[in-house]
Amino acid sequence: MRERNYNIHNLVKFKIRGKLGLPSRLLTNFRLQYKSFESPEIDKPDFTILLGDFSPSNNDCYILDDRFYIKENYLFCEDSYKIARWKLEISGFEEGDTIVRIDANLFAWELIPGFVIDPLIILKLNEKGYSVVHGSCISKDGKAYLFTSQGGGGKTSTTLYAVERGLKFLGDNFIILDEGYVLNLLYPLNLFRFNLTPLVRRNMGIKSKVKLYFIDLMEKVTGFGMATKVNPEEIFPDALSDRGKLTAIFLLLPREGFRITEITREEMLHHLVMNLKLDLVPLIKYMIEYSYMFPRSRVANFWKHYEENLRKNLNGDVLTYKLEIPQKYNLEVFEKIFELIELIRMKGG
Repeated sequence: MRERNYNIHNLVKFKIRGKLGLPSRLLTNFRLQYKSFESPEIDKPDFTILLGDFSPSNNDCYILDDRFYIKENYLFCEDSYKIARWKLEISGFEEGDTIVRIDANLFAWELIPGFVIDPLIILKLNEKGYSVVHGSCISKDGKAYLFTSQGGGGKTSTTLYAVERGLKFLGDNFIILDEGYVLNLLYPLNLFRFNLTPLVRRNMGIKSKVKLYFIDLMEKVTGFGMATKVNPEEIFPDALSDRGKLTAIFLLLPREGFRITEITREEMLHHLVMNLKLDLVPLIKYMIEYSYMFPRSRVANFWKHYEENLRKNLNGDVLTYKLEIPQKYNLEVFEKIFELIELIRMKGG
């Protein structure tokens, strides 16, 4: 049984034990999701993921909705999304060793990181006082600029254009906030034909280019668009940054034209909380079921603690803006955003 160790800034450590079948390894990006965090060895993991078939320890459980088996410090269920199916057992998420057992069909392994493992990372960081934010982030001269939006809002395009202009990369999907600072979280880039900047085209490896070609061909045949996932260390290894002082946050909202509005920190905080909730919909379902039986548990109070941590970690003179941007994002849109960043920098922000 294969075991891999992962370490995120020495803040969260975890193991994944087990081996996917050959079709799952070839057709999914499961291992790529956490490639940047691979570590030779770790001590005291925050959680351990066990892959493969298992017999659940679901005796003496409350049974909710005929499929959620719940007792203190334990949850088991069988779940699905379209043709993806999996069964999941989590024990020790309130206290003790957190062990997660997952068995899934071929179509589910692409979803498991976002549906199960990423939320566990977020839960563990929140327990330790850090805040994970759904957004992309760039930096210049040690100052970080965070962009948050829902999918398709322009986060990735903004980040790629910024790196093309010489700024540093901190993250594309999630980042970590720590008392006024941003820590990188190097998840794979989601690349489409429309957001391939010249730098990305030049630095993509042959394997990634082949994947992009076949995914583009499938989209033309099926009409269904998919992203090509690529490790940012492959695309711009010399443009990565570990941390930066959080200077400004930009809420990106696709509209017909371009408009800049300064908003309050409270309004931005509301958007950041809601944005993460929308991204954690699968986990929230499990959290609600568990919280129904244990309303005073750590899980039940997650969002209260998340908001408290977020207020603490957004300390300092952070500027907050709402940017309405055209749905057809292009270089002209980025230049307007870049002008705003330069204006902030010249004013000392």
